[in-house]
Amino acid sequence: MESGLRGRLDVDFGGTSRIGTVSYFTPFTTYPTWEEMTDTYQKMRARRKYILLHVYGPYEATWRKHGWEQSLMDLVLEPALMVDMFEAHVDLLIATLAKAAACGIVPDGLFMPEDLGLSTGLMFSLSTYVALLQPSHKSSATTCTGTASLISSTRMGTSINWSRS
Repeated sequence: MESGLRGRLDVDFGGTSRIGTVSYFTPFTTYPTWEEMTDTYQKMRARRKYILLHVYGPYEATWRKHGWEQSLMDLVLEPALMVDMFEAHVDLLIATLAKAAACGIVPDGLFMPEDLGLSTGLMFSLSTYVALLQPSHKSSATTCTGTASLISSTRMGTSINWSRS
């Protein structure tokens, strides 16, 4: 029996595909069906397009649901809860990529923005990152069906490239 959030996360892939071609910053659109997305993907491949999927990273997705301040506090007060939320997001990402692959949709790369920094450094300690968030980043990267996975901290202007090899 699973514990925590992952035990309550029931993914239903009927209907919409959860992936699309609209701007990453246009979240309020209806996603195409898996059949429509497969057709779009095949047309893009026929034009030799590079396919890069954009998804929120585990921290970015978590704070958007759990709240900014609460997420920062819970990194210290409830670290197991935060790890559970990170892993629940990664589980959803992995399931979505597996469904996409089953439809023949295989991206060349995966871009996961994570705004983890301020202008002077990380928002939380490196040891907190390594202990709580880095495992989710690594599992996201190793399951990417494309050639690479990029996790970026946009404020610090740095990136971590987790290659599959």
